[in-house]
Amino acid sequence: MRQGFEPFTCPECGGTVRLTTGPGRTREYRRGVPPLAVPDELPIPTCEDCGDSFVLVETEGELNKALDDRYREWQRDHLARVVALLQRRHDATKRQVASSAGITPSHLSHLLAGQDAASATLLRLFESLAAYPPEFERHLQGRTFLMPAPFPCLAWRAPQEPLTGERFAAADWRWSPPPPPGPANDNVVQEAV
Repeated sequence: MRQGFEPFTCPECGGTVRLTTGPGRTREYRRGVPPLAVPDELPIPTCEDCGDSFVLVETEGELNKALDDRYREWQRDHLARVVALLQRRHDATKRQVASSAGITPSHLSHLLAGQDAASATLLRLFESLAAYPPEFERHLQGRTFLMPAPFPCLAWRAPQEPLTGERFAAADWRWSPPPPPGPANDNVVQEAV
């Protein structure tokens, strides 16, 4: 890769972009995941003046593989902390933690060993169970989810004049129970939250 690289001019500042290596470089990888460290020895085209970095076709595969490996490490460690929190907080076994997320104990074991990667949805489910202890307790006890009545809704009151295409202001939204059916409420849009 280094053999065929030609320095070029940075489109942002006009500085020179060269291959650089070294510690302290991070890269966004996935939403909801902190920036991951780029391996020190991996060369990345970076502007000497403004510090902007570029992904080239020649470097993309190598960078993605390195970030995939770092993500697996991060996910394994993060999931281990979340599972340990659930076990400590609820005096639960790994079998119970796996059951609450709808996976087998062996799958959880593979995730914690870094042999498999959890989907983003499964990772968010574990985080949600840790963030909201009553939901984890409900799963441990085998109770079904019962929708409270009235279920809280996010309601937006439509203005009397036609909309002009602007975004809805946050102040126009409020928590409320569903309104009774009838013509007086025809201008209320409700979304269950």
